[in-house]
Amino acid sequence: MNKKIVSPLPSSILVLLFVICFTFSLFAQTDSTTEYTTLLERLIRGDTTIDFTRLRMLYARTPGYNPYAKMVEIKGKEKEMYAAYQKGNYQEAIASGQTILDLVYLRGMTHMILSLIYDKTNDNQKKDFHETVFFKLVDSVINSGDGKTPQTAMTVISIDEEYNVLDALGFNSEGQTLLDQDGKKYDLLKGKNSKTGESRDFYFNIDLFYGKENEIQPIASTAPEPVSGILPSPTVSLPGVTPQASPFPTPQTTFPPMIPITPPPTPIVVPQPTAAPTLPLVSQQLVLAPPAGWVPQQPGDPSQIAYYQLPNQQGTVVAECFVLLETLSMPMNLSGYLSHIQASRLKPPEFSGYVPQQTIETAVVGLPALRHDFLFTINNLQLKAMVVFVILGNNAYSFLFYSILKDFPILEEQFNQVLKTVTTQTGSGPQPTPSIGTTPLPPNPANVYQDPQGKFAVPLPSGATKKQDIQNGIVFRSPNNGEIYLLSYPAETEVQNAANGLAGGKTLQGQTTLNAGNHQAQVKIYSFTQNNTNYAMLLSSYPGTSFLLIIVIPADQYNQSQTWMTPMISGVQLK
Repeated sequence: MNKKIVSPLPSSILVLLFVICFTFSLFAQTDSTTEYTTLLERLIRGDTTIDFTRLRMLYARTPGYNPYAKMVEIKGKEKEMYAAYQKGNYQEAIASGQTILDLVYLRGMTHMILSLIYDKTNDNQKKDFHETVFFKLVDSVINSGDGKTPQTAMTVISIDEEYNVLDALGFNSEGQTLLDQDGKKYDLLKGKNSKTGESRDFYFNIDLFYGKENEIQPIASTAPEPVSGILPSPTVSLPGVTPQASPFPTPQTTFPPMIPITPPPTPIVVPQPTAAPTLPLVSQQLVLAPPAGWVPQQPGDPSQIAYYQLPNQQGTVVAECFVLLETLSMPMNLSGYLSHIQASRLKPPEFSGYVPQQTIETAVVGLPALRHDFLFTINNLQLKAMVVFVILGNNAYSFLFYSILKDFPILEEQFNQVLKTVTTQTGSGPQPTPSIGTTPLPPNPANVYQDPQGKFAVPLPSGATKKQDIQNGIVFRSPNNGEIYLLSYPAETEVQNAANGLAGGKTLQGQTTLNAGNHQAQVKIYSFTQNNTNYAMLLSSYPGTSFLLIIVIPADQYNQSQTWMTPMISGVQLK
């Protein structure tokens, strides 16, 4: 059989083909960048008839596109912007917003805040423009899929687009999970509609930006301030500092004023109702026993119950492991606890360059657990960490591992092997001193306020004094320099509307449910700042009724106030 021999191409032809292919690729990239620039310029000039989906997809193809690169900077500026808006400093807020748009013009939430600002300044043209941009960006995501399954997932180009969709549809996120299916990456967000009570899953395809956090170059920064609470600072060969106690989280929001009315009703003292029992102490504890190679160290902070280093053969520490214990001030689920840590600990200056990555549901010694991966930077060194949270009774355990970013994939299996050594033991020694919701507390109040219409009775803490009547209720001065709002509305739907309005812009720290006679109290805890003072706000609603209890106290008085808050919330009597 004759064989046809094909001579190899001359090297000059191969070079020519390479040049042609490279040039074609370069032209294609240049064309897409040019088209993106053209569309963006039209939008900036006020043309909202452009194809927003095309704009977003082209943006994701621009050279250097990386939604993680400016994440920390943008979030910080957006908080400053919203704080200025809340204080009525509209020009300052507009300037901050423009700075953000100069970095990333497709930042949807910045456009929404600008629309609120221009509404206050009566600039309807700019208000309508920024509002339209926000909703067209959101519509572009929603139109890419129904989000009900991985196969019909919505396509996003950044994490903030996921939360913009939930916000626009009226859902609050109750957890996020990273999925890998058929070679594609998805974020699964579980959402709940606060008005309708509907719960649903939202699937987002994140292939366009997944893994780009690994492309971030080390960020120049000064040495971090002391880290406190649950997450310690790096030590030894991974530079760090010594932990110390931290203040209550400090969001940049304000508490809306109440509207006084007259005449005031007179409080009536009635027999003290019995407060519902709170959660008992848990007698079990978690214990870690890492395999050989992990060297125990002396913990540097009371919250650290174990500390280990992993040296290599040369004796250089390549990873560290911390086990931390926090006694919860209120019952809290894993997602709420992660949100609390993100709001109060995982932020500059403690964790400079914090970039959240995947959050995965897992298990430790048969208990539900949540794993959260993130990046941070110390002294120009890019680090990656994974922290696994477990809640056992009123105790939250955190198992923190971290290493240099490039070493993390190699060490991850060793981190998982350490977690497999966790066991439960029955505690023989004294348990940590609990606060609210952990031991039965005797009722403190000396009297009970009885609503003149007979709709509710509320046990008041000792020392509470009446401050004023307000629309739909009454305000008392509480111990510890706080205020107590007792509100009754014509309908239950108005309670939810009022609660949503009061919670707007504040940071949710946790939520729980307490028994209150024949009803249940649904309690949400927020933090905010007003006049340079940090506050905690507890919103307690009672499903099936039109009653709302609000407690506002200075954050530094939160712990001291816990002896009377639980009996008060659970001691409410409703008709």
